[in-house]
Amino acid sequence: KQWYQRRVAITAGLIGDSVVLIATTRHKAIRLHRVLVALLQHLAVSNLLQTLFRVLPVTPTFTTDYWVLGTLLCHLEDSLGIVCPTATMLLTCCLSTVKLLLVRFPLRASVWSAQFGHQICAGLWVLTLVWYSPALAGKMLYLKKTINFSLYEYQCNYNMTSADLPQTYRSYLIVSFPVISLLSYTLLIVTSILLLVIAKRAGGRAGSTLRWEGVVTVLLTVGVLLVSYLPLSVVVIAWLLEVRYSGTVWRAAAAMQYLNIVANFFIYPISVESFREFLKVRLNGVINFFTPRRRSDIMCVRPRQASRATPAYPEIEFGERDDGARDGGAKG
Repeated sequence: KQWYQRRVAITAGLIGDSVVLIATTRHKAIRLHRVLVALLQHLAVSNLLQTLFRVLPVTPTFTTDYWVLGTLLCHLEDSLGIVCPTATMLLTCCLSTVKLLLVRFPLRASVWSAQFGHQICAGLWVLTLVWYSPALAGKMLYLKKTINFSLYEYQCNYNMTSADLPQTYRSYLIVSFPVISLLSYTLLIVTSILLLVIAKRAGGRAGSTLRWEGVVTVLLTVGVLLVSYLPLSVVVIAWLLEVRYSGTVWRAAAAMQYLNIVANFFIYPISVESFREFLKVRLNGVINFFTPRRRSDIMCVRPRQASRATPAYPEIEFGERDDGARDGGAKG
């Protein structure tokens, strides 16, 4: 079951998020506000990092029953397992907040550029790294040699019950993680409700130009995130508070987080018409390329050869006026 979940996450994560990045950077296939598109791009980058350095490296362990990719990648897998979900939560909070401001103050927000959106995203990544730096320093100083791959959880982790770990480090984790989780989930729920209420009022006015594509995209993204990360956050907080629970609860909560990696690619075709049309065109091109055509269906068109009787003057295209002929006709 774990192998099936990770195989689906790898396939959908690598292909889906890569398509989203290519479609938004080269083809402008998601026609939403520039800041929203920038946030969606960074969400796709976060999902790609989790797929490449968390889901994919763990896959060989299902056949070997031990970690085969070295200690450095094991440290990286554990760190990205904290940094990327936290950054995803902050980016999604910003996504819902920005869309709420776009609906509430459309004229002021119309001047926001894509560069402004990338600056916001960069600030959220830096904020995530600043929050995680004390935790990473504590792991490197006190728990570096305790890194191991757990077949119980199918992920790399440290021995957090080590006697060498200071009490201040435990207190920092116990306080910071629940606070960030509580604030993030509260902001997501509140902004989503306000967005739905304000958008419904604005859409009901005469002459309204509200586009529901962005609203639906944001609400679906927030809903998938809550379903994916909320159970795991509750389990982690319970573990920090030393509350006992069964291994089945942990594995079920950990498996739910893959839903966010897989589902984002399927949200945009549902909510954004331009992205749906982009996928149709590309899919038809792929099908036509691999579908063999009958010989009778192929029309052989020979290029027209230039005749010697062809006049030296260029031909007049349809709708073009010949001033010389007009003047001559007038004289006649």
